Amino acid sequence: MWQKIRAMLKKNRFILTFVRLMKNAGESCPLVYHCRDYTQNDFVRTLAKILVTPYCALKWFIVRERPGREGLAFVLIAKNEATYIKEWLDFHIKQGVTKFIIYDNESTDNFREVLSPYIDAGIVIYDVIKGKRRQRDAYNMALNTYRDKFKYMGFIDADEFVFVRNNTYGGGGTNSILTFMDDFMAAHPNAGGLGINWLIFGSSHHEKKPEGGVLENFTMCAEKDSFWQNRFIKAIIDPARVLVQFVHSPTCRKGYYYLDENGEIIKLISGTLSEQVHFDKIRINHYFCKSLEEYIAIKQARGDVFFGRSLKNTTLDFFYDCDRNDIIDTEILSRR
Repeated sequence: MWQKIRAMLKKNRFILTFVRLMKNAGESCPLVYHCRDYTQNDFVRTLAKILVTPYCALKWFIVRERPGREGLAFVLIAKNEATYIKEWLDFHIKQGVTKFIIYDNESTDNFREVLSPYIDAGIVIYDVIKGKRRQRDAYNMALNTYRDKFKYMGFIDADEFVFVRNNTYGGGGTNSILTFMDDFMAAHPNAGGLGINWLIFGSSHHEKKPEGGVLENFTMCAEKDSFWQNRFIKAIIDPARVLVQFVHSPTCRKGYYYLDENGEIIKLISGTLSEQVHFDKIRINHYFCKSLEEYIAIKQARGDVFFGRSLKNTTLDFFYDCDRNDIIDTEILSRR
């Protein structure tokens, strides 16, 4: 019976869209993520979401121009990422990111101290978000708070580095992500957001933390089509055209779609994976593993920002599965 229902949903785009809308809409309501500020009780959290979902779903139909918006902001939720956050910020500033909205998930290292110069310079908007499993809350807090301010918003992790490889839409030879987004959105007026595939980088056989930065030390990765995790995507969106943002994908408002770099509608598998890997034009280098020492000390110790305690951080199986060192790829070093 369930197979017949799934088959019916796949054939009927309207029904499928409606089901997804009712499942996701409540996440965009401030009442929901503020409720999560005060309780970890899943029943209370779910009840709050159910109560507001019908009202929030109506907003799916409402699209209005929001004049005066400028720039590209990256949204990040992080915990104990002081070691490499300066490298991450400096790299993306060079790629044309104009602002960073950073939610500190109760860090116990000197994360805030490292960010201070960027906060004082107005480059980073800093806030604290408490509790577990707060990633989608942070994303939607940022979306609702700043959708009238920024032209584009990207939702990226601290171990993900985004860069333009080949702007075939124009760009005049620039590697700016902001310019790429302007050209991409102009070429695809129905775009609500751009989905970017990542490329998984392994430990480069480092068991101990090496001296220096991420980009220079971790240069070995999976081959493009050989590892299923390269089908994961992250989003850069037009916040006026998006109702709600999840970890890997947005729910676009009526008439707009989540597109890949070629302008094709992304057909998501299990809500997170693309059917094909496309990153000829723009790519995310995902330094998930780093060294074994760092994986144990940071990722295992803090838990996952979305799932909490899971296979990802309770055993080393996930590390060894993702520790792909098939080829050397140093392309990103030319963008520093």
